[in-house]
Amino acid sequence: MGILTPIPQECLRRWTALAVNCYFNGCKCSNCHILDNCESITPAKCRMKSVVLGLVKKFGKPENESKYY
Repeated sequence: MGILTPIPQECLRRWTALAVNCYFNGCKCSNCHILDNCESITPAKCRMKSVVLGLVKKFGKPENESKYY
């Protein structure tokens, strides 16, 4: 496994709808609608789980999914 570069701080400014969706989806790429619509992203390249973990550490868990839409 290769070494991952750190998540840029601009990705950890706030919860976004995409990050909240990923969080409530359990960060499971098999259930991700973004991967279905974007051929250039594969589960092996996806970094959303790392972003979500960073956001939880910085801000805590998101309240509910509907607040962000």
